[in-house]
Amino acid sequence: MAHTPLPAETPRGRAACLDLARECLRRQGLARVAELVWDGVTASEAPLEADEQELLRELGLACHQQMLAVAEGDPAQAIALACWGARLFGHLLDQGSPQAAWVAIHHEQFCRYGSIWIHRQLTSSDDDTPALQRQELGATALKMLETLGTYHDPLPDWVPVYREALLAIPGAGAGAPPWPAADSLITIVGNCQSHPIFLGLERALPSHRFHYCAPVHMATAEDVAELHRVLGDTQVLVMHRVTPGYRDGIGLDGATLQALLPKGAGAVVLPNLHYEGYHPTIGYAHDDRGELPGLASESPLGDYHDFLAMAAAERGLEAEEILALACTPEMEELLQAWHRRSLQELARREQECDLRISPWLEANHNGEGHPMALFHTFNHPSNQVLEKLLEDLIGRLGQEPGGERPGLGSPVEQLGRQRHAILPWTRQALALPGWAAAEGRRDWENSWTLEEQLGASIAFYRRHRWLVACNQQQEKYGLAERLLALATG
Repeated sequence: MAHTPLPAETPRGRAACLDLARECLRRQGLARVAELVWDGVTASEAPLEADEQELLRELGLACHQQMLAVAEGDPAQAIALACWGARLFGHLLDQGSPQAAWVAIHHEQFCRYGSIWIHRQLTSSDDDTPALQRQELGATALKMLETLGTYHDPLPDWVPVYREALLAIPGAGAGAPPWPAADSLITIVGNCQSHPIFLGLERALPSHRFHYCAPVHMATAEDVAELHRVLGDTQVLVMHRVTPGYRDGIGLDGATLQALLPKGAGAVVLPNLHYEGYHPTIGYAHDDRGELPGLASESPLGDYHDFLAMAAAERGLEAEEILALACTPEMEELLQAWHRRSLQELARREQECDLRISPWLEANHNGEGHPMALFHTFNHPSNQVLEKLLEDLIGRLGQEPGGERPGLGSPVEQLGRQRHAILPWTRQALALPGWAAAEGRRDWENSWTLEEQLGASIAFYRRHRWLVACNQQQEKYGLAERLLALATG
């Protein structure tokens, strides 16, 4: 049913969307309101407000109840409801805010029942589902099966069996784009991690042409216009996942970009590499006064902020006092849980991407086989991680086995301008080897110890106590507070 999406990016638009959604739920039924809410509320990049999250929970529960009620009599509707429920509750779990345990339980059930029912329909001897819809349903079921892998270890025996059957459906599997012919154009667009990938592709495929767009958070209207122009001549688009509405609809979202590709072209969606296990108390600060940009040169970590230093400044603790505190078993459990949750959140986001790196990160985050941390900070991976992604990307494009392993061609850490030192508590909790005790780095040349990093940040927050006050509701501040409380008894 066609409709005009509401401008959910504004507070007024978000409130209007919620009011209309509730009215639709009462008067017009589930399908209409689900359509409205998905396009209106969840398309926004901003975190959902509490009432919006409650609405999604209400819708998800309605989907679940109706899904089970119609499963025998109307399998097609049951499948549609399972797909809606998985999207709604998956979006809730991606918010990062705590959710009741039943949300994850229902999310698992949506994926389990949905994949089973889709498999049953598509493998039936009398199935007459149109080819395009078969591809879409098969791809959805495969993503649901991947999601089950985040809930079950080991996987139920039937999951790999169903996966193989679904992969055999034409177009439902990986859907790899064509291997780019010599001299064809490959376009790369994404966040700051996209530039090293561009450099690696350029080195690995010297006979191809490339267009690299500035990082999406920095791209100008002129950059976007040029990107849209060259997409008409692009054979393969390599992009990070960008949702509709990003930067007020400037035209960098995945749906817009893929719609501009010529017939026969393909796209590969990369995961945004984000891992908080090494640096659980480092993040971005809220700024309700609009003063942070003017403080960037004074802030010890630049655009980043240390919530442990914030909490320490509030408690009157100094850096050397913090580093003298022992890590208790309760602190270890807390940091290990944060590590696991970070990997799980990455795995969930990868369900909407074409490549997955979370299993590799889980297996290698504390190994002896690399000389440094796999992440300089939570959203800046090391060259080793980027080269792993690059290798998978080139394999996805269809490169024949053999030859030199794809790489970035330089020992310089592409995203290592700033490196945050790792807390000894984290080193102990994750059983990290010697490289985890390395110093941090403020820029390409100057390094500093963890004590210096903490001390400078504590002094900064004491000079700007308003910043501590407006960040005390952040989850990472709460984590830092709890760690200090456990450490000091």
